[in-house]
This record gives sequence, structure tokens and C-alpha cells, in this order.
Amino acid sequence: GVHFDYIRYPGTQYSYDDSSLARFYSSSGNPDNLTWPNWQRQQINQFVETFYDSAMILNPRLKVSAAVIGRYNLPPWNAFYDVFQDPYQWALDGVIDMIIPMIYWPIGAPYPFEQYLNQWVNQYSAGRFVYAGLGTYKNEDDYDEVYNEISVARGIQAEGHVHFRYDNLVTNTGFIWNLKSSLYAHPANQPSMPWKDDVPPPGVDSLTLEPNETYHYAILRWPVMHDTASDGESAARYNVYRSVDESLNIMNPNHLIFITPRPDTAYYDLDFQAGHTYQYAVTGLDQLQNEGPASPILTYTYTGINPETGLPQVLTLLPAFPNPFNAAVTLTIEVPAARRGDLQIFDLRGRLVKELFTGELAAGKMSFQWQGDVENNTRAASGIYLAVLRADGKTIMQKLTLLK
Repeated sequence: GVHFDYIRYPGTQYSYDDSSLARFYSSSGNPDNLTWPNWQRQQINQFVETFYDSAMILNPRLKVSAAVIGRYNLPPWNAFYDVFQDPYQWALDGVIDMIIPMIYWPIGAPYPFEQYLNQWVNQYSAGRFVYAGLGTYKNEDDYDEVYNEISVARGIQAEGHVHFRYDNLVTNTGFIWNLKSSLYAHPANQPSMPWKDDVPPPGVDSLTLEPNETYHYAILRWPVMHDTASDGESAARYNVYRSVDESLNIMNPNHLIFITPRPDTAYYDLDFQAGHTYQYAVTGLDQLQNEGPASPILTYTYTGINPETGLPQVLTLLPAFPNPFNAAVTLTIEVPAARRGDLQIFDLRGRLVKELFTGELAAGKMSFQWQGDVENNTRAASGIYLAVLRADGKTIMQKLTLLK
């Protein structure tokens, strides 16, 4: 792709240079006798059109985007009148794929993020994609503002959002972990671009599962795709869907658990726990994100129970629930036979935060709650913690996310 960041004039006082003035006053440079603002705007429009049309000849799959002023034509400072930038016209002419308005104002008055984004999406997109430009650099210490702007963008149905900038997103580790455990908890596909390619790849014929109940993982496999679609394309990557103890629905974004980076034909499910029924499906994606039909659904029930004793087969720390959590989280242990053990909470520096249990673990299931407190019963800080189960020389760890 190609992204334009500063595709505008600096302001209305530009550009009165000799070359521009000579072209403006000539019949060949200004055949329609446009006013100066309209002529300036036309110069940018012509450049965008010329670039896009030329680029598509070289590579029809190339994606072209532009970061533009956050207000289209509303005062006090806007794209259309103040810097002669007209992304709406680019969209109408079909010479831009993604518009990224830099709406670096917070939600609410006097310059409301939500009002400007709504105008871009519903009035000035002309069928092309709008990704909300977030001023994360202004809000790296204000998680709630960024969280709410992402939620607003999704509610207005913008095709996505862009952070300015990456540094401000990742240098605050608590910030990025909060996003990863909430709004970014699941992978997501980029929207396909039907004006470039609307032909999906063929479907995946079948799935096989290789469960390993001893070490709690499973390998999902599917055959190499040899068929091609009517445009000659096959799958460039795959979506892997999974549900736990409910019917699989590929329209449910929570069921998309992995997107292969290449046309791989296997997925290693490392979150494979006893006592659950798993359903899997796989779809192919072509280079422009068109999704093919879903494979047949594969269902597997992992009981984890010894048929002779009716007890768990191996020592297991089941997935914590809820996780992330605020008030309390429940940790459940499956114990095949009585033994000594302990369950403790540590921070990421390895410091003990809370001892939940030490003593005799009874055969069967045992559940414990951590209420987000430390040993002196004060509230722990929000962040990432580790639940650590030790018994018979075996250590099992699980990540917990405590939110405020």
C-alpha cells in the first residue's frame, strides 16, 4: 500500500510562487477559469487521480490511503477551505481506498470526536473506507478516552481506526495490556474492497483434529487448497474459528481465534482443557480479504475423566473466570488423586501477592476465589498477574488480568 500523510497545502496563504501564478493565469493551466481556492484544490485532486490511476496499472491490488484534516468543511480549521484538501471528491472519483481523518479532539464539546467521525462515515465516504484517526499521543495516560473513541468508531461503523502513534500505544504497558484484554481481545479481518476484487477463494473441504489430552493441546489440520477461484486466486491465509460449549457461528467475532500469516494448513490450540466441547471451522482469505465459504464444522468433546474412577485424569488448572475481572476471579483445579499443593498469585516481577491455598488437595474439583487483594487485604493495582499452581513437582501457570 501507499499512504499519504501531508497531501495538502499548509494554509490559504500558499502557494503564490511564480510558477503557480503563471499556470493559474494561463488558459492551458486554468482552462475552466477557476477561482484561486478551487484551482488550488484541483491541483491536489489531479495529483491524487493521476497517481491512483497510474498505480493501479502497475498493481491493481495496491491500497491507497490518506491522513486528512479531521474536519471536512466545518470551522474553525478544516480540510476543504483552509488547506484545499477534498477527500470526499477523491472518494467520489474512486481514486482513494481509505480516508483517515485525524480527529484529534476528545469526545464532547467544543469539537466533538463523535460528530466529525459520523459526518465522515455517513456523508463524505462515498462508498470508500473511513478509518478513524485517534490522537493517542494526546491520551496515552487517559485509557478511558482512547477506549471510548474506539467504541464510538465501532458504533458508528467506521471500517477501523488508526492510532497516532505506535510509540504512544505501546510504551505504556498497562495501556496496551488493557486493550489486548478488552477491545483487542480477538483478531479481526481487514474489510475486503469489492471495487478491487469481489471474488472469494474456494472453501476448505475438511478438517481433522489431533488431540493430546496428556499435555492439553490439539492440532487442527486441513488440506492444501489446490483449487482456484474464477479470478485465478487461491487462499493467501486462513481464518480459524472456535467455540467452547456453544454452537459455532462464523458471524460471531468472538469465535475468530486466529488468522494464519501465510497459507498454512494447521493450527495449534494450546488452550485445550478438559470438561469442554469444542467446535472448529476454517475459511480461506484471498489477498484482498475476500472470505471463502466455511469448512464443515468439526466437534470434539474433551471429558478429561477417567472412565474407571470417574475422576480427572491429570492435574489441571482450568481457565479462570471471568478473565479479565474486576471484583473477583474463580480458579478451579481438577485433581486426579489427593496430594499436597499450593495456589498462589504473583505479579510479573515474581513477587508474591496472595496465597489462596496451601495444604491437601482433595481428589475431584476444587475452586478458589481471588478478590484482587494482596496479603494485607488492600486492593491490588490493575494489571497482569500470574496464578501459579504447584503440586507433585509440577508447576502450572495462568495469566490473570485485573481491571479497575
